Amino acid sequence: MPTLKTTNLVAGFIYYDAKADDARLALSVAKTASNYYGAVVGTYCELIKMHHSESAKIDSAIVRASDGDKTNYREITIKAKCFVNATGVWSDDLRSLDEPTHPHSITPARGIHITLSREKLPCDIAAVIPVKKDKRSIFVIPWGDQTYVGTTDTAYSGPVDNPEVAKEEVEYLLKAVNDATTANLTESDIKSSWAGLRPLLTPTENSEVHHKEPILHKIGAKIADLVGIAVDGQSNGEKTADLSRNHQVIISRSGLITVTGGKLTTYRKMAEDTVDKVVELVGKGSLKSLTKKLPLIGCPSEISKFRFGVSNTSKYLPDNVDAIAWKHLFNRYGTRSDAIFQLFKDDPNNKSPLVKGLPYFRAEAIYAVTNEWALSLEDILSRRTRALLHDAQATKDSAREVAELVAPLLGWDNDRINSEVSKVEALVSSALPDIPDSQRDQDDISKLASVANLGSIRKTNSSTTLKNTKTGARNTIKDESNDN
Repeated sequence: MPTLKTTNLVAGFIYYDAKADDARLALSVAKTASNYYGAVVGTYCELIKMHHSESAKIDSAIVRASDGDKTNYREITIKAKCFVNATGVWSDDLRSLDEPTHPHSITPARGIHITLSREKLPCDIAAVIPVKKDKRSIFVIPWGDQTYVGTTDTAYSGPVDNPEVAKEEVEYLLKAVNDATTANLTESDIKSSWAGLRPLLTPTENSEVHHKEPILHKIGAKIADLVGIAVDGQSNGEKTADLSRNHQVIISRSGLITVTGGKLTTYRKMAEDTVDKVVELVGKGSLKSLTKKLPLIGCPSEISKFRFGVSNTSKYLPDNVDAIAWKHLFNRYGTRSDAIFQLFKDDPNNKSPLVKGLPYFRAEAIYAVTNEWALSLEDILSRRTRALLHDAQATKDSAREVAELVAPLLGWDNDRINSEVSKVEALVSSALPDIPDSQRDQDDISKLASVANLGSIRKTNSSTTLKNTKTGARNTIKDESNDN
């Protein structure tokens, strides 16, 4: 991390951890269940009613399913011996359809991230930064040509469907990075941002509040102690970091099994405990969950093939794929990359970039629709790929072209294309800070001067035209400016 301030640097250390794309992990779990274990997967299905038998047990549920635009619906009745509620921050709302009162067992905690150009905040490996006057830390993580920074931990009481990125949380992250580095970041440097909610267990009178803050936050606090940073201040917002990250599995009187709390890194243990309860409830004896050693779809048979570098991939490369593209696809699809390679062969245009400046291919959008249940443009640009999280403005610029690419596969007419593009544009507006044009223009000019090593530059019509033609009104000057 070359911009790290070293004046008060006492020590450093390296540790090893895992990383995952949460959306693709969830997708891979669903695909594994569907392809290998007979599961039927439905997306855009909202539970609207539970039906109870004469014995007061749940025997069926009614869901409202749509085709992705959330306007055309049909109701489906599902009958089963057992129903599981594994809906995260929505679990209490679902339980309220089964129980006489809302349980209020979940305390949502919001966490946000911001994405920046890697040129603006370079780092070769992920770094942990202790936050001044706050007993926690944040992470700075390389992500292709971008770097993302997070996360915050704030009590949240708003709508859980679309948590907004709060301005004060953005300022919190920028200040934390600027205190530790010479990056001098401003809101105009942000390429995208997003927020998520943690379904933390609400303490009860009979429960102990366990401090289960992630271990890396504890490490960050320890670093703060070593370098003399005050840690007696309050974190941004209420102390949701003090709430338990443990999970619990409960069974209602009607037989609804709810798994709640927990976190992504313990999802298999959560699944194991839940499935064991299902087996117990339906009377299947000593059967146990298989998740502990279950490989997910796309997992290679040769583990050495998974631990690869660009230099040792030549024997695996198809004729029409270079090593860098192969590595990108293998990281995302594993052995299912062959399907993407076939799309390259079917039409060379499928190998073209999906979004300018990002590593995704047009073939990936096609594959998302034909093999990964993508039904909306947001599905493709935000979930099956993470283009919107990488660079919101570039994603907006490519949205219509992507919509037109998948429209024949999804049966979209022009009105539906326009609707899908409008929804993505609205998402982009929420992902980028609301920076006045005058401020963003001035920031662009300053960066252009720095790139050109001119020291100073006056605002001229040509510089404004350059900004508009290169990036649009809501983005900063990109790497192409080096060519001018």
